[in-house]
Amino acid sequence: MTIGVLQAVEAFADNVALTVSAGSALWVVGGADVASTPGITVSDTVNGSYGAALTPGAVTDAANDIGLIAFLKLSAGAGATTVTANGSAVILVLEIGDVHATSSLQDSDGQQQTGPGAGADAVTTPNMTLTNDPGLIVGCSLNCGFTTAPTAGTSFTSHGAIWNPGGGAIARAESRRVTSAGSFAATFTRAAAQNHISIGAILREAAGGGGGGQVILPPPPRPNRRSLLGVGSRRYGAIWSAGAP
Repeated sequence: MTIGVLQAVEAFADNVALTVSAGSALWVVGGADVASTPGITVSDTVNGSYGAALTPGAVTDAANDIGLIAFLKLSAGAGATTVTANGSAVILVLEIGDVHATSSLQDSDGQQQTGPGAGADAVTTPNMTLTNDPGLIVGCSLNCGFTTAPTAGTSFTSHGAIWNPGGGAIARAESRRVTSAGSFAATFTRAAAQNHISIGAILREAAGGGGGGQVILPPPPRPNRRSLLGVGSRRYGAIWSAGAP
């Protein structure tokens, strides 16, 4: 068996509940306005604080006042837990099985792109380095115009169009297992001509392989009343704070 995503859970809220297998890794992405994103922290009711954010920290789009940030918990404790991205308005959790006990995180990175091209894989993180193969690339990309989620990149498995504020999902989660060392990016293809921010990481596979897994996605969540972009005169605040009926 091989490294893989066991489940993908997301919400237009700051927390999600899930049941975690012993020893899994949890990759968590949160988002808020540009000023608030660097202050997001992540914790869960079994494992406590996730510590510092992964490199490069907050990835932001100033034009639309929005940012993403990612965290990683290795060797997670088993059982039912609630993962909270404190200070965030959205959350994505990818549970990853069969991660190596040492040198688990190989690399992580992210970037903003202004008007990326319409070609396949034009929406992308910077290249990330896998030194000890095999490994798993995980990625998340957000359409900053809040219209339509990008599609998964070539050879990537989609883990769903995510974060629906009421008019359709606006981001995408994905993964791809690679079997040779090298430089890799998490790539996507835009569905709309908008700015995008993308964030990703590469994790090393456990020695000798292990459990792999299925992808589980919950139904799309109802939008909540928190605004990813805050309140006031910000351009998209009304969209994100529309609230559930």
